[in-house]
Amino acid sequence: MRTLAYLGLLATSACGSVATQQPATPFAELQDQPPAASLFPSDAAVLDDSEIDRILAAQVRLPTHLRIALLHLDHRSAGRFYGWYGAGRTATFEVELNPALIETLRSASGVEDASYLPSFLVPERPTVAHLREAAARYQSDLLFVFTSDCQLYQRYRFFAADEAKAYCIADSAILDTRTGIVPFTSRARQEITVAQKQSDAEFAETLRNVETAALDKAMQENAENLIRFLGRAAASSR
Repeated sequence: MRTLAYLGLLATSACGSVATQQPATPFAELQDQPPAASLFPSDAAVLDDSEIDRILAAQVRLPTHLRIALLHLDHRSAGRFYGWYGAGRTATFEVELNPALIETLRSASGVEDASYLPSFLVPERPTVAHLREAAARYQSDLLFVFTSDCQLYQRYRFFAADEAKAYCIADSAILDTRTGIVPFTSRARQEITVAQKQSDAEFAETLRNVETAALDKAMQENAENLIRFLGRAAASSR
């Protein structure tokens, strides 16, 4: 028993030594550093401390009459990988969203126009600089960019119509064309389940319809979040 107790004590000591904690002394030393000084000098190769400080201190002031351009950067769907949409389709493509998204943005106070940015204005893998240039050419004050990722599921039933379910996540952000700052982001998750209709040519059409419906719902949520943000920004600038 004494041997077991001794071994247990050693095991407890060994487990305790695995955890690492930062001592208090280095933190006290960090407090003596200037507040704008970077702790990682190599970061200056991208942005130096003065530029970061200037960016953080900047305030985005939106025009009274906004023009918003929309750009769907990327869409991913597991259905493409499993061939549910037939041969020749890729795993990434832009989904045709409901026009109600545009109408929702146009109805917001202070928004003069909202429309899709022509895809030929941006390269296949655009950088932030490319996006700003394209938005400037389009004379849009804000660029509403978003990506989407959908998971699709199918359920076969013996005595009822087969069902399709889509679970979609849509990430969106606003890029201020003038400053390059991103003052707003939003993530929405939506899922929808539908039964196959007799009018659907095949089950692949059912999958596509439920995916588009779930993504539409997610983007409507992001648009409503954006409208609330614009309302707060307009109120604070008065």
